[in-house]
This record gives sequence, C-alpha cells and structure tokens, in this order.
Amino acid sequence: KPSQFGELPLHLAVECGAPPEVVNLLVVTYWHGIVATDQSGRTPLEILQDSEMLAMEDHKVVFESLARSQETYKVIMQKHTNEVEEIKARHGAGLAAIRQQHDEDLQQEQEQQEKLLAEVERLRHLVDDAKINEQTNIEKVHQLTHVAATQKNTLTQLDETLKEVNTSNSQKSSHISSLEESVSQKNGQILFLQNQVQELQDDLQRLTGWQQDVLARQINHTEESMQTMVEQFVGMVDMLSGHGQHMSSLLKARNIPPPTPGGSSGKNVNGKTSSSGKSGSGSPRRKTGTSEEKKTNELSVLDDDTMKHIADAASTALQVE
Repeated sequence: KPSQFGELPLHLAVECGAPPEVVNLLVVTYWHGIVATDQSGRTPLEILQDSEMLAMEDHKVVFESLARSQETYKVIMQKHTNEVEEIKARHGAGLAAIRQQHDEDLQQEQEQQEKLLAEVERLRHLVDDAKINEQTNIEKVHQLTHVAATQKNTLTQLDETLKEVNTSNSQKSSHISSLEESVSQKNGQILFLQNQVQELQDDLQRLTGWQQDVLARQINHTEESMQTMVEQFVGMVDMLSGHGQHMSSLLKARNIPPPTPGGSSGKNVNGKTSSSGKSGSGSPRRKTGTSEEKKTNELSVLDDDTMKHIADAASTALQVE
C-alpha cells in the first residue's frame, strides 16, 4: 500500500539504502513496484540514480538488479501486451464470424417465419373448410343417430334371439358332452376288451405252441418207445427160437399148451380164426419166405393170455441165463 507521498515499500527501501536481499524480497513480493512512481513521478531505479549511494558496492548491486528487473519487466509486459492484442484480434475475428453467422441465422429465421405465416394462412383456409365440413358432418351425425337408434332396437331383438340360441346351444353342448363322455367310456371299455382279446390271443398262441411242443415230444418219445419195444420183441423172438426145447419144457411145466401155428383152434391177436387151421382138404401152407416172416406168422396166432405166459417164461429164461 503506498504512503501519503505515493511511495511503495520498494521506494522507501531504495532511499534508506536497504541491503540487496531486502530489495530483492520487495521486488519478488510486488513485481509492479519496479515501474511504480511516487508523487514526484520517480521510479525506484530513478531514486537510486539520483542518490549519492551508488559509490557503495551494495547499492551498485541493487541498482544493477533493479535495472535488470525493470528491463525484464518491460519485456514481459510487452509480450503480455502483444498477447492481449493478439487475443483481442482473435476475439474481434470471432465476433465478426459470430455476427456474420448471427446475420445468416437471422435471415434463415425470417425466411422460416415467412414460410410459417404462409402455412398458417393455408391452415386458416383449411380450418374454414373444416368448419364447413363439420357442419355437414353434424347433420350427417343426426341422421346416423336416428339410424343407430333404429339399429339399436334391431340389435336388442337380435340379442334376445341370440340368448335363446345360446341357451339351446348350451343344452345341446351339455348333451354332446354327456355323449362324448359315454363314447369315451365305451372306447375305454373297447380298448380294455381289445387288450384282453390280444392277451388271450397271445396266451392261446403260447399255449398252442407249448401243446404242439409237448405233443411232438410225446410222439417222439412214443415212437422211440415203440422202436425199443419192437427191438426187444424181435430179440425175444430170436432168443425164443434159439431155445425152443427149453421153452417147450417151461411151457409144459406151467401147463401151457404149446402154440400150434397150423392148429384148427388158433386165433390171431385180432380174435379172428386163422385160415391155416382148417383140417381136411386144402393145400398145405406154403413154406416160403424169410425167417422173420415165419416168426411174425407164428406170433400172430397167439392170444393175450398166451402172450402173457410167454412173456413170463421169457423173463424166467432170462433169469436162468
């Protein structure tokens, strides 16, 4: 803050011969004090030039420092001034561009307003036409209202008819639903019966196959048994023919009459009288054929009891053997 004579602390420090450190501190503290003037119009550097203290070494240092600082201050301020001028020039160019853009926008806005006015005029004519059409439409609405009232009465009648039809349809739907349920139950029963029939058919097929298998096994077993019996019987006949005398003695011991293939009272296994048992006339039986045929002919004249005795005798003979 300057004194009553317009002097800053830097002025006072220079006049009093302050050390260079104080002067430098004051310069750093208030940079603009280098070029500031007091009421007499003197800067700190001018005050130092007019004093007799330049003979001292410290004051020379302060003088040189203030001179350099003042020169630097002028350079900086000149640069600052140039920058400010440049900024002002750019600002002016920007303002001119903005002003030109504003003028162009204003022109466009005026053109748009003219267009809007023309559109408003056109819409006004349209509104007038719409009012005329609205009046016509009102008359049509009155007519349509009358027609709608008539149609409403008709619709009321149709609603009543529709209700009756819906009631009838509801009853029919209920009946159809009951019929569908009945049909569904019948279909279920039919399906169940079809499943049972299919199961029975499957069981019948399995049973038929099983019976056929059993019958085939029984037939095979019977054939094998018959084959075995025939073989045993043929063996017995062979054995009996080889031991005729021993058989005759066994038959006599059991009081069994020996078989007489040529006898008159012999019967075959079928209960018929043998044709070779006739006495008297007739040609003798032909003795042709193999030994197996003879054995078969001899066996054919035995009755059931004789066969049993022969079987017992054969068994005894086998045991003796």
